Amino acid sequence: MLMFYRALQFFRARLCLRAGQTERTRRPATRAPLLLVAGVLALTSNLFSAELATVPGDLQAAIFKKIFGYTKTLSPDAASRLVVVHDGRQPELVEQLRKGFGQLGIQAVAVGKDQLNDQLSEGGILYVAVPDGSFRQICKEKHALSITGLTGLVEKGEVAIGLALVESKPKIVVNLSELRAQGHDLSAQLLQLAKVIQ
Repeated sequence: MLMFYRALQFFRARLCLRAGQTERTRRPATRAPLLLVAGVLALTSNLFSAELATVPGDLQAAIFKKIFGYTKTLSPDAASRLVVVHDGRQPELVEQLRKGFGQLGIQAVAVGKDQLNDQLSEGGILYVAVPDGSFRQICKEKHALSITGLTGLVEKGEVAIGLALVESKPKIVVNLSELRAQGHDLSAQLLQLAKVIQ
């Protein structure tokens, strides 16, 4: 909040200098529009920061690989390959995920929504890089474990496991009902470290 206030003071001083005024001779009417604009910017930045601030792809890959080891129902074969479904809006993230998982010995195949049914195998892993749309049905039908870096999807019950940034640190978020609906279970040790949504 202090940073926001200082930025507001800076812009107000700049406006006064451009208008040839000093802080004391400033007209009160210029304050209202400036405050309105600053307020709107503050609100919109808070609304979008939760979805835009994600854990970097290479770090997600390392953490998810550890999580796979604590997933009781995931076979070693299934943990060696995953499908990344995307819509083309985040190519950098998709590439980071492909490289990150690849360095850990996990093949990450990037596909669009229309190719998903052919690429996702029974008991496989699906990384959801699409902020909208639902993949719950296909995950339930194929008993595929769904994961994401978009924790809003986990909170809505669209994805089973996600990674959030909390105070600049990754935090595991688990939607327990969706995890079980997909036919998977996590160890109690991991659930103690995670934020669990019933």
